[in-house]
Amino acid sequence: MAQSKKHKNSKKSRKNKQIIITSIIAILVLIVIVMIVTMGTSKQTESTTYAAVVNDEKIEMAYVDKMYNTIDPTVKMQLTKFDFLNMSIIPDTLLYQEVQKAGMTVTDEEVQADIDASLLSMGISNEDLNAQLAAVNSSYDEFYGMTRKKLETLKYVNDNFLPLDVTDEEAKAFFDENVEAFKYNLGENVTYELVSEGIKVGIQIESQKAMVMEKVNELRKSAKILVNNKLLESES
Repeated sequence: MAQSKKHKNSKKSRKNKQIIITSIIAILVLIVIVMIVTMGTSKQTESTTYAAVVNDEKIEMAYVDKMYNTIDPTVKMQLTKFDFLNMSIIPDTLLYQEVQKAGMTVTDEEVQADIDASLLSMGISNEDLNAQLAAVNSSYDEFYGMTRKKLETLKYVNDNFLPLDVTDEEAKAFFDENVEAFKYNLGENVTYELVSEGIKVGIQIESQKAMVMEKVNELRKSAKILVNNKLLESES
């Protein structure tokens, strides 16, 4: 019986870590980076083609446009393309460059399994997916490639940024400090036991996010980043 319980807890722990890591990648979109190196005026044709160059990796304006157009319209109203490039695409590029340096790879089977699981969770078919991709001027091949990048990044983060353990004392202290907020959202009868696992996962998310953010900031300080402000302003 004890062995079965230990196995069950181990499965729950792995599941929680996956939830944490996935959240970290989503949170990267909200990163606010203030350090910008402005691209100088150039007579070369590519200065009107590329939105930025990150450690010699060129980011096409067409890619920025495509990703920007996937943002929720209400968010887009408060986020310029310049902000989106600086807050999301550049950090993602820096992080993925580290993923590549570390030699992280995933198999085609892993990529397909992730896509299948996503379709199942969303309750849509391959045909539905292709229609949605076409609506944003994308393709299945592009979606497949981005899924591969996501999984490789998850693998890198899992290997390098393990979430901290959270004790019952820490989780209970958080509950006590925020009990009114829990009551407001979950009802007057909410108890610590009801939300303890969620609190622990939330604290782990914050600790792991901080580790990833620290790494991205370190990469940013030593990176060579050129941003084509003139082009971005003309596209706004």
